[in-house]
Amino acid sequence: MYRNILIPYDGSDSAKHALITAAKIVDGDKNAVLHVFYVVDAPNFGDPEFADAAREAGVAYPAKIDADMIRRKFLAHKLVETKEEGAAVLGKISATVTYALGHGKPSEAIIAFCERNSCDLICMGCRGIGALRGVLGSVSYAVLRNSEVPVLVDK
Repeated sequence: MYRNILIPYDGSDSAKHALITAAKIVDGDKNAVLHVFYVVDAPNFGDPEFADAAREAGVAYPAKIDADMIRRKFLAHKLVETKEEGAAVLGKISATVTYALGHGKPSEAIIAFCERNSCDLICMGCRGIGALRGVLGSVSYAVLRNSEVPVLVDK
């Protein structure tokens, strides 16, 4: 039985289905933990391309200290948003639910989080975007190939 499950989350319908599936797996187990993990592509306000884009759009480019504050606020907002969405999908559940953000290449961040938290299962959606719709998504494929724990891909 799986009791420490990582659910990579990106707000997609597929990720929401994975949350529901993980909740069913641990249904009634008060000792189980579900880790809802969002890999965030946070804006890098220090990137010269961001400054160029802001200038072209006619938007004032923030000072360094303002950029850091905006980034922190963005990440805090994304965490609150993830918690709200997760709670709405999961409803009342007997397992403990944690929420965390990561950054970097999604598949690598997911596997690193799994290892750091000794997860025994990764339950994730597969999106398969564009011409590959209906086929395993690139992130779920990379996690499946590189994970040392079982991966349940929910569609």
